[in-house]
Amino acid sequence: MVTVELNGFDEGGYVGTDINFVRVGIEEERRLRPLIYNILHFGRPTIPKKQLTGMPLSMLSDYVKMAWHDPGISVTHYSLSSEHQLQILRRFKAFEDKKLFGKRAELISAIQNDNKNAMWDFVSYLRRYQSTPLWTEMFMKSYCYRFIINDLPNRSKVLRRAEFPRCPCFVDGGYPFVCWWEKGMYPNVPVYGITNGDEYYPIINMAGTIASITKKQPALLYPHNNHSIKSTEMEDLGEFYNVFSANVDRPKFFNRILFVGRLHEHTQYAIPFLKHISEGHKVFEPMCVNMRIGLEKFHSRFGKRKDDIIVVGKGVDSTTRTLCESAACEVHTENDFLDGFIQLHKDIQEEAKMSNLSNVHIHKIISRTEKTIESVKTHLGVM
Repeated sequence: MVTVELNGFDEGGYVGTDINFVRVGIEEERRLRPLIYNILHFGRPTIPKKQLTGMPLSMLSDYVKMAWHDPGISVTHYSLSSEHQLQILRRFKAFEDKKLFGKRAELISAIQNDNKNAMWDFVSYLRRYQSTPLWTEMFMKSYCYRFIINDLPNRSKVLRRAEFPRCPCFVDGGYPFVCWWEKGMYPNVPVYGITNGDEYYPIINMAGTIASITKKQPALLYPHNNHSIKSTEMEDLGEFYNVFSANVDRPKFFNRILFVGRLHEHTQYAIPFLKHISEGHKVFEPMCVNMRIGLEKFHSRFGKRKDDIIVVGKGVDSTTRTLCESAACEVHTENDFLDGFIQLHKDIQEEAKMSNLSNVHIHKIISRTEKTIESVKTHLGVM
């Protein structure tokens, strides 16, 4: 029998300061546990990081401590110090300088031979420097996630003990942070980078919440181990740079869900997870279409795919609605997911009842999930 452990990864901090990385591991049958803890502490199934600001420190620390003390949840902390960041950045700059000098020779050859295709390739290559801090941050964090996932066999009880383990890894931030991964690289450990995954996948949401809280309250880490991420040998880092540089400009998306218009926050956050559960654990990647840009411009920038799923909310004009309906892909309204949304919250209630939570906590979870369901029904005009 296959034992499945879900692993979520996220970080708190930015280049120039110490960056905290968190891995959360939960066996699949406990996959609703992060939603339960969010509802219990924050009154909602998903908590965006920006909403943690201003919350009482005692509430935030209670959340972290409860997750740590839950025997069904495995939490591992990593830290990349500013000192090790500097070492990596120095090598990164050396690799970049060498790469760009080589591109110079390619450009001279293209100009001499009037090779416009080669010139355009060079111009396209330079687009990565449109936002230099972001380019540097992607390399740094991508390197760290490779380090952390390489360390997973030392941290995952399922990988160490189960006869037939499977440990899917869900990384917040999308493809750039996992562009080094190839199918078959790690037996039984598929790796998925998900855009805005910390808001749509509970396992990533818990990792992101813990990372954000412990970044602001570092004293909470005591007495837990905080594993240091260090730079590797120059040769290994050079191999990683070559893979990163070659792959990062060719973004890959999983089964995209395009949100068009205004949806209730709770249903929007739930839809990718509902599809993930109902369709054999396929990974769905949410993307919001800015109404000021429009669906056509979105498609011209990110491509048009037949396997897209479009979810149409409120406030959509007739032109956009017609474009959605005429698209050669699956189209839904928000109401189509109401039954699944209600069932998810009923499952959360049942999971809470079977847990070792107190009756007071269970009653609070049931009350809050019922209020969430009623709020969504009101939004959709369903009685």
